Amino acid sequence: MKKILKAIAWVFAGLAVLCLLGLMGLTVHDAWRVNRLQARISGVAVGDSRDHVRQVMGEPDASWDRQKEFMSNQEMPAGFAYGKTMDWSNAFHSEFPFFLPFRIRLFGPDRDDIVVEFDDDWIVTGIRMPK
Repeated sequence: MKKILKAIAWVFAGLAVLCLLGLMGLTVHDAWRVNRLQARISGVAVGDSRDHVRQVMGEPDASWDRQKEFMSNQEMPAGFAYGKTMDWSNAFHSEFPFFLPFRIRLFGPDRDDIVVEFDDDWIVTGIRMPK
């Protein structure tokens, strides 16, 4: 019985290590990807088409059509957001959702995203970089 419990403990320890390594790998990949995106955004300018933005930057992490902002009822232009997948500043909370290291972009871009804004014809009208 002790051998079985010891084997189960080793399996769980191994899985925990693999999960941590996976999260570290995602974090490293995120940093590399954001640096690459910041270099590529120089290839996008006001007046470019949506297809050109996708060709230069790749598929966006989030996209949305012109809409009213969720809480303020102000008009928000259509756009693409490019940024990190992981956010460790949001990882540990004392309130719900407790542990959420992933960025969720439901109603528009995240605060640290590179945002490309479009008009109704999907022509670039502005580019916002994080501070």
